[in-house]
Amino acid sequence: MSLRLCILPLLLALTVATASPARPQPADADPSVYRSDEVTLRLVRGIVGADGVMRGALLVELAPGWKTYWIDPGDAGIPPSVEIRATGAPGGEAAEIDFPAPHRFGDDASGRSNGYEGDTAFAFTMKGLSPGDTETLTALIMLGVCRDICIPVTASLTTSSAPVSADDAEEIEAAFATLPGFDPAIGRIVSAELAPDRGSVTVAVALGARAENSAADLFLTGPKGWYFGIATARRDGPAVTFTVPVNSRPRHPAAERLAVRAVLTTEAGAIETRNLRVGGVGD
Repeated sequence: MSLRLCILPLLLALTVATASPARPQPADADPSVYRSDEVTLRLVRGIVGADGVMRGALLVELAPGWKTYWIDPGDAGIPPSVEIRATGAPGGEAAEIDFPAPHRFGDDASGRSNGYEGDTAFAFTMKGLSPGDTETLTALIMLGVCRDICIPVTASLTTSSAPVSADDAEEIEAAFATLPGFDPAIGRIVSAELAPDRGSVTVAVALGARAENSAADLFLTGPKGWYFGIATARRDGPAVTFTVPVNSRPRHPAAERLAVRAVLTTEAGAIETRNLRVGGVGD
């Protein structure tokens, strides 16, 4: 799919949404919370550790029937934009945002998509803070939330000055617990190779003992300009070969050394490999 075809559903979604904006947040509301009929967002901060690291979470609660999208939204959808910084250091380093493994949504008018429904959380880590620091955080957020139409939700949230509660700490721990990581019992992402025509990426996966008999799916996200489609799988026992279409790519990718983030989802759980080197580009 060309870049133009990939973007068309997003433009259509934004056009439709212009007539149906999300309900604004009341002026006297908690500054760490955004509420509309479609979605509730809440920014939760943790305690800065002795190493100067703070963990936190952006909690996302979607109304029944509504969904939002992963980093690479698939054939259609709006990728999330989340930037979190310490309010006293607007030029400082932004927090690193981590996303849970996505789900695959079925066909709709614009194609298939990758994302979330119900309750989910985006975990974040901020480094270089002073131990015991009570400085507040500000988040600038843009999410696409969709049902029959898509609405671009924008919010600016600021963490409360109240002390971190036990409930906040539990929600942060839960957000990090849902992240895909490294688990050989689920599987291992072995290699990736770009096809000679640059139209697809082939990814070799070895399923672990816990997942070798379960259904498996693969999601890819790449650097700026690279977008991927729906993976198809060929299985030979625990060995699975995924072929992932390239929906769009930079005009001259041969000069790049392509590395992608790969997320494998199974009935036993999910794993993630970051900076997976893709052969066939820049070799």
